[in-house]
Amino acid sequence: MLHHAIGTSTPAAAAKGIDIAENSDENVRLTTIYGDRNRLTQVFSNLLTNAVKFTPQDGLIEVSLESEGEHVYVSVKDNGIGIKPEFLPAVFERFRQDRSTPAQNGGLGLGLAIVRQLVEMHGGTVSVRSDGSGKGSEFIVELPARQQADLRLAHPA
Repeated sequence: MLHHAIGTSTPAAAAKGIDIAENSDENVRLTTIYGDRNRLTQVFSNLLTNAVKFTPQDGLIEVSLESEGEHVYVSVKDNGIGIKPEFLPAVFERFRQDRSTPAQNGGLGLGLAIVRQLVEMHGGTVSVRSDGSGKGSEFIVELPARQQADLRLAHPA
């Protein structure tokens, strides 16, 4: 899901000279997420599309995948235009866009509302962090996960 979303975002990122760096922890390999593959791919594609849209030429997008306890965390962090503190509470609302930002990149203001709805339908949460205008943003998706059992037989010594 995540790898596919990164792959579909790579051409647009490359056109702007944006590097997409991927990082995942070792525990993720043993983790299973139950959900609709297409809808979760849509979540990550929306987040990456926004990151590319609002990241300047030759910028950086970092995608991290971590597993902790019974949760998987996916972070999409960019060094783009950022989000003003007063707009952070409204960022996931339908038809809401910060019109005061210098980059008017179109859209209807539905992408992040769809992200939130799809993540919540999977029993997860999505949050955003930004230190303000010009300081990038980070979107964190938290999804419930199940650890796979290690069924290898131990051989007596």
